[in-house]
Amino acid sequence: KADLDALHKETKADLDALHKETKADLDALRRETKADLDTLRRETKADLHREIGTLRSELRWILGFLAALILAMAAKLFGIV
Repeated sequence: KADLDALHKETKADLDALHKETKADLDALRRETKADLDTLRRETKADLHREIGTLRSELRWILGFLAALILAMAAKLFGIV
């Protein structure tokens, strides 16, 4: 009986220690994952802002070209040139 009680106490202590270690590992993993996701979110946001800036610049160039083309066509149509 005493041996079983001792084994029970040892096993319980081992399980408690394992539970604490596992909980600590999971908490650390959660923190790392959150940090990684935050970094990825910031990098993605920065990439999107750069791409949007590039697209705006290209769109301005295209609109300017179209405006010049329309003006040239209107001038030709109305005999201004």
